[in-house]
Amino acid sequence: MMLKVSISYILFIIISAFTCFLFGGKLIYSIFYSGIGILILSIIDIIIIYFSIDMDVVLDNKKIVTKENIKIKYKIRNKGFFFIPFFIIKNKALQKNNFNYNGEVVSLGIKKDNVIVFEYSFNKRGVYNLGELTVELKDVFSILTIKKKFNKRKNIYVYPNIYLIKDNSYDKKIFFNNEFSKLMECREIRNIREYEKGDSIKDIHWKITAKKSKLYIKNKEN
Repeated sequence: MMLKVSISYILFIIISAFTCFLFGGKLIYSIFYSGIGILILSIIDIIIIYFSIDMDVVLDNKKIVTKENIKIKYKIRNKGFFFIPFFIIKNKALQKNNFNYNGEVVSLGIKKDNVIVFEYSFNKRGVYNLGELTVELKDVFSILTIKKKFNKRKNIYVYPNIYLIKDNSYDKKIFFNNEFSKLMECREIRNIREYEKGDSIKDIHWKITAKKSKLYIKNKEN
């Protein structure tokens, strides 16, 4: 539990106290003591809100594939007698999966329940615990901010997506004819030797000749 106080309000209290010390007067002291009183009320309010709020995560499916939408439900309950004007729910797993995720903003009445439903999809496979939540609470005057963490095991298993490969049409007759021609050519050629005087130019192996910079002849079976 970490409590943060508004910097602007701290400056207001410091300036008020300094003004009281220098000048005094009923009005200045009234402003200073009013500021202190509001701060005390804020502390009481934020403590009660902290212990009053409770929440859970409900998943409609625990096994999905990448880029498939899943419905996530947040069940939130205010057990106290104080109105909660503003708080933000942040999910640790969703923050890791998407850096642009900023959470959900909610308000909750006295002794009220609320259900937030939204859809989400994961781009990467893995096991994600959607029960790790951080709730950022503010008091009614927005002076204090406190974070409450919920750690419940709500795992979702994300598997790789399966894509069906379409059967590309091709001319099977042409394909087999080409393969048969290559096979026969390989059988005919036993080895390759350098060109000798009197050899036929038709038997020159041009690919090897280009690589070796010498004339080579295909030595075929009789």
